[in-house]
Amino acid sequence: MSMERVGFSPSFVRMSQRLTPKDGFTVEEAHNATRVSCGITCVAAVLLQDGVALHGGLGALFRKAYAPEMYVEGVGWKHSALAQIAEMHGRPAAALDLKGDASRIVRLLQEGNVVIASVSRHLATDRKGGHLVLLTGVDLEGDVPLAFHILDPDDDGWTSPTVPTERLLASWTGRVIAIAPQTRHITTHHIAGPARGTEGIC
Repeated sequence: MSMERVGFSPSFVRMSQRLTPKDGFTVEEAHNATRVSCGITCVAAVLLQDGVALHGGLGALFRKAYAPEMYVEGVGWKHSALAQIAEMHGRPAAALDLKGDASRIVRLLQEGNVVIASVSRHLATDRKGGHLVLLTGVDLEGDVPLAFHILDPDDDGWTSPTVPTERLLASWTGRVIAIAPQTRHITTHHIAGPARGTEGIC
């Protein structure tokens, strides 16, 4: 059976979550912001890929979104807030709990969405969550996901590794933020039932 690659774009905008005083922060502020900016960096990369102008760059987006209803001090953004930030810039989005079902990620990617997944840092398999990465594609053999293409904002070069499905699942909380193309919406079967109304933070 031949392999099918779904959703992968080698030209995807690459960004690092590392903020500096050049972004308008003090050294201490930049250090603290960098620790929790993985999610906002993922959203910024999706918006830039879609041609949205982010005046002032990542630092300006960070400050614009830094609000008590969106941000938990020392932890990061609520997943629903990240979806809201994408929607403020014209991209339909939703925070979802996929209950650890990789086939639902595949379906989201097949529908043309970009998926931000809550995983452990460096995809460590001894814990789950605490970090957000972009899932930009998947390699399939029939209906079976063999590996996912990941862009990690914590990676200096934003390489695009192909991560085996087993390793992704071992570090994934089951939560995602799905961001749709401007001309589409997140289809209702992804947000119906138990997935609706859940909240994740990283």
